[in-house]
Amino acid sequence: NRIRAGIADIGRKKTDIIADYIWNMDPFAKLYLFHEGIVSATLEKFILGAPKLDIFIDEMDNLSLKAAARRLCRSAKIPVLMATDNGDGVILDVERYDREPKTKLFNGRVPEPALENLENVDRKKWLTIVKKIIGTKDMTKRHRHAIREIGILISGIPQLGATASLAGATVSYAVRKLVNREALPSGRYLLNLEAVF
Repeated sequence: NRIRAGIADIGRKKTDIIADYIWNMDPFAKLYLFHEGIVSATLEKFILGAPKLDIFIDEMDNLSLKAAARRLCRSAKIPVLMATDNGDGVILDVERYDREPKTKLFNGRVPEPALENLENVDRKKWLTIVKKIIGTKDMTKRHRHAIREIGILISGIPQLGATASLAGATVSYAVRKLVNREALPSGRYLLNLEAVF
């Protein structure tokens, strides 16, 4: 429900599907396809390799990679954007390591020592850290309920297609602000459709 692909695309890499989509709109677009996927062995190459990222957009569920990516970005002064689905809303976290290099990982929501050795955390510790990163006070009631059911009644992290689209639009807006050197300080930004309607 989140990728513009059809039956003919089954078995193809997401990177190839999205590249074709972009090239159909702009055949002259310059893309760098990273087929290796992001794991601990490829993370540094993805962020600092040729070409080095200007902005890192975190859309990973792996806590160890999330923390490691931020450490790399902080040392290389690369800003980080993270959009978290929140029911029918989005939480956008901005870490401006390019302009605010002393910014703490996850804007200080989790003490940095707690972000060490996260490779094989159990569900309980994973959930504890995720709740700190997201912040239960910013979660919608339905999101708080759903996150407790991960691994019990829900097999994976719940995500609505409409919310994924809203998150994509939110990140696109934030990227545009960064690229145009407009003000976007480190911090948290909330979009909550449930509150609006």
